[in-house]
Amino acid sequence: MVAPAERPRVPPALVLFIGVCAVATGSLFVRLSDEAPALVQAAWRLALATLVVLPWVGRAGLRAMAALSRPAVLCLLASGLALALHFLTWISSLSHTNIASSLLLVNTVPLWAALLTPLITHDRVDRRTWRGIGLAFFGAVLIGAGDLDISSDALFGDGLALGGAVLAAVYILLGRRLRPQLPIAAYLAACYGSASIFLLLACALTGQQLLGWSPATYGWLIALALVPQLLGHSAYNWSLRYLRATTVSVTLLGESALGILLAWMFLAETPPPAALLGGMVIVAGILKLPMGAGHGETEDAPGPGLR
Repeated sequence: MVAPAERPRVPPALVLFIGVCAVATGSLFVRLSDEAPALVQAAWRLALATLVVLPWVGRAGLRAMAALSRPAVLCLLASGLALALHFLTWISSLSHTNIASSLLLVNTVPLWAALLTPLITHDRVDRRTWRGIGLAFFGAVLIGAGDLDISSDALFGDGLALGGAVLAAVYILLGRRLRPQLPIAAYLAACYGSASIFLLLACALTGQQLLGWSPATYGWLIALALVPQLLGHSAYNWSLRYLRATTVSVTLLGESALGILLAWMFLAETPPPAALLGGMVIVAGILKLPMGAGHGETEDAPGPGLR
């Protein structure tokens, strides 16, 4: 872990708790700003986050970005595209399905990361991982079956949330290859910036208006960028320097629970029984995954939370 002289003044567990609470507000702010389409919400979220991060990049960060090789730049663009599509699909899912199902399914990122890792690192997936993946998929089937009883539109929303989880796993795996080459501020500015450019181009091509919304909508969009995106993700990245990856990953399972609680408190949205049952099965599957401890002792690991 961290040497005594390097121990932070603020307890890492407290910072991680703040991060979980901050990221859990994402679905609430999306619902409150749903006057704007999902593409516009995603574009505002990442563009504003980029503008806030840019002043912290500094000369060293700019030099590191300029020194990236062509393969690294392509990796960066692919990572930004995956991040852009992640937010687009997940935010879109909230227009079709309930917050509980959406959060539980989009937080299956560790499963997809485990499944996609062999394609990038050529490592084999062991039996324990396959059991965890199978159990979590069964939980996803339970959620989907319950939502199908509600409507086919809800099932479509579940599919969008799962797609968002796959895209988040791609973003994280690509980020692990790129992150060691850039300081944290430069890495976030590059990923958020490239993702926001893709989303802004999509808005232009589809004729989506970025302006003209109500003041309340702009307020919620700003909150979406500042609270879950910047405060939450910054807390995650900071805590990863002092806490083991296993600790952080397990704690982040509380993100879905808190998000569901916020939806019940502020939106009067009661989670369907199938979502709660399927969510417990998904959590059991994720807890079966072997999680390495090494990443928790360095800030080189990308932030695990994306909401």
